[in-house]
Amino acid sequence: MKKGSSHISRRVAVDPVTIWGLHPVEECLKVSASSCLEILYLPSFGRKRRQAALMNVMRKSGVPVRQARDFNGLGLPEGAVHQGVAARVKPFWYADVAVLIRAAMEARQPLVVCDQISDPRNLGAVIRASAALGASGIVVSNRHGAGITGTVIKASSGAVFHLRTAMVSNILQGLKMMKEKGFWIYGLDSRAEVEIYRADLSSGPLVLVAGSEEKGLRKNVRNELDFQVKIPIKHEIESLNVSCAVSIALYEWLRQGQA
Repeated sequence: MKKGSSHISRRVAVDPVTIWGLHPVEECLKVSASSCLEILYLPSFGRKRRQAALMNVMRKSGVPVRQARDFNGLGLPEGAVHQGVAARVKPFWYADVAVLIRAAMEARQPLVVCDQISDPRNLGAVIRASAALGASGIVVSNRHGAGITGTVIKASSGAVFHLRTAMVSNILQGLKMMKEKGFWIYGLDSRAEVEIYRADLSSGPLVLVAGSEEKGLRKNVRNELDFQVKIPIKHEIESLNVSCAVSIALYEWLRQGQA
């Protein structure tokens, strides 16, 4: 990649995504109702207070709404907790990495890079934590990593709709671009020597890199880091869940910024 270039190979999602549950449908309507193609609900939906409130929002949204006997054929996973409502949505949440970088610089908020996090529930939890604790955007890999699916959106409780996401083919190129723009790249690694509270997270633009559930950060990704930090835990516990680690790291960034 040429210095200063913003080109990174990425997959652009074009197929609609099925979402389900009260929070995801509500948040989608709140953030981008125009991206919602259709909302379906079961005959029993609307009897509870929160369901009735959402039904009122649905009917005022201008989105086609219809009752369905069931959600067969929509691609919901077995055992999905749909709470009686589902929707088909255009994937409006994907953005170019260059857009994420500019937004993070302007907002002075971190970017979170997910290095091949493959479990959609873990990715959803990372996105939820990132949105709640002040991250500006998320970068995910389309190689051996979870994309933004209905399961991810459900696990994030709809937080996906509040956070820009870039999907790239090459995490390394993305990190190099961020370095060129002045970001400090911190990797979360339980084997690191430096505890996160001893690192300076607040003196410049920040990127937090979280690795996969099984292998952690890849070697070639670790080579691109400026710093590796760990979250100190009791020795009886080998490591934290990736979403817990990201939550703690972002909270530490917030704490240092307020000190």
